[in-house]
Amino acid sequence: MNDLARTSPLAGFYGADGFAPTVDTPMRTGGTRRLAFEGAPFIADLSPLARRYVCGAGAGAWLAALGLPTPELCAWAAFGRDGWVAHTGPREWLVSAGGATPLPDALATPAGRDDVHAFDHECVEIALGGAGVRAMFAELTATDLDQFAPDAFVPVLLAGNECWLRALPAPRAHWRVGCAPADATFVFGTLLALVREAGGALFGLDDFFSAHLTEEGQS
Repeated sequence: MNDLARTSPLAGFYGADGFAPTVDTPMRTGGTRRLAFEGAPFIADLSPLARRYVCGAGAGAWLAALGLPTPELCAWAAFGRDGWVAHTGPREWLVSAGGATPLPDALATPAGRDDVHAFDHECVEIALGGAGVRAMFAELTATDLDQFAPDAFVPVLLAGNECWLRALPAPRAHWRVGCAPADATFVFGTLLALVREAGGALFGLDDFFSAHLTEEGQS
């Protein structure tokens, strides 16, 4: 697993659920459950992955010079096997590592640039998928998700909290939910309760990416 930047603020949810912890966060279930993208609903905390917030008048050009995508405003695009970049606002970008895709070293400091600034970003990111997820969203937000393009980075109120959503396509179709750390316990707890009510399960970071990358036909 690449680029684990921090201990997740949601690590406490895993303590009593049969997980084998690592130094930073519980990563893998101790049992034999296996995540399936078309099976029962699942939820996983992806917050420990490294993310950088990049802003400034030259931010888009700098990211492009590093070989990273620069999607349209309120859209996202992938890089590497499973990293991603979202255009979150005018002159603002969020760049995230993936389970098999570290952040480029050059993102650490925009050397020689006074029109670009880069900071660690501590948003909480949650993977949510499986059967019945759209019905869960319908309970929590009045936003019609069908109105958005597949690559949209969607700001929504989810259970009264400001969040963002993005949809990942088949064969590993699922949703990612992001929110501020201050809202994480409520948002994650609410989603976890709905997943369990529907017969789903909580998975760790290693569990999620083992399935996510295998679904692509890669080990």
